[in-house]
Amino acid sequence: MKKILFSLLFALSFSHASKAQLIITDSLAAADVANLLSGFGVNISNLSINCDPSAMGEFVGSSEIPITQGLLLTSGWADNLYGPNNNAQSTAVLSLPGDPDLDFMIQSITYDACALEFDCTPQGDTLLFNFAFGSEEYPEFVGAFNDAFAILLSGPGISGTQNVAQLPNGDIVSINNVNANTNAAYYFDNSAGVHTSYDGFTQNLEVFAVTIPDSTYHFKVVIADNNDYAFDSGVMLEAFSFRSSVDVPLGISNNTKTEFTIAPNPSHGIIKILDNAAGENQTKNIVLTDLSGRVVKAFAMNEKSMVVDLSELSNGYYHLNVSTASQQIHQKILLTK
Repeated sequence: MKKILFSLLFALSFSHASKAQLIITDSLAAADVANLLSGFGVNISNLSINCDPSAMGEFVGSSEIPITQGLLLTSGWADNLYGPNNNAQSTAVLSLPGDPDLDFMIQSITYDACALEFDCTPQGDTLLFNFAFGSEEYPEFVGAFNDAFAILLSGPGISGTQNVAQLPNGDIVSINNVNANTNAAYYFDNSAGVHTSYDGFTQNLEVFAVTIPDSTYHFKVVIADNNDYAFDSGVMLEAFSFRSSVDVPLGISNNTKTEFTIAPNPSHGIIKILDNAAGENQTKNIVLTDLSGRVVKAFAMNEKSMVVDLSELSNGYYHLNVSTASQQIHQKILLTK
């Protein structure tokens, strides 16, 4: 069913009042879920939902969430996402079991799990997906109720099952790992939220995985409460952002004037940047940022090649930006030391 949820008119001291609208549709059919997941260069199949129908829904509209349209999986009711942020608004108790994978990852018991599984065949050698995690557990229950979620990936070239929705240092995204005091660069305080009820959200996080083109991979997206059934948490998967890179292999390249190669990628801490362009050497300005946009390393490269030591950085994903006088190229690299 569809619920059109209007935010309050507020702040009489403002020069003008505004009215925002959030639309949430729960009880989605599998075909609707697959459509929301599908983006460029991927094929979604064999989708299964192990979730209360009211705990999964599509959301559309501007709000404090850093995503304006997407698929919402929660440990309660999807429409409890609606604001304003009143005390303990999102506390649906579904009395459902937790998830053994999350139990193992946080070394604690979970409840009210909502899980989505599907197969994906990428056309390119990378898979990407934008997401945000929010919770009513923030900020009072940090350290006590570690609600968590994961996106588990298995398939060709992957050892066992890997959680690809993680922080740049490799930690699982959970209440204890992302909050005002820990990994605060990825945390948004929604205590004064008008349009949504969760007390906090993550931001600037993205799934990234190296894949073999035209091979089939299995995904499991799961979220659950920890230690009790109350105070909902949710994961928001941005609509149509599940995509595969089909133009770039493991290095970075441009099909016009300049071509660069970065190897190895993934790296154990040492990478080599090679300028394959013909002719004179040119100055390349190299900037490495983490997923929040924070610059962690910057230098100039005047040679045809350079070996760079990144061993002082934490495991995780980084953006490598190469700028020349004529162009700017970007590539995500993975450190796994």
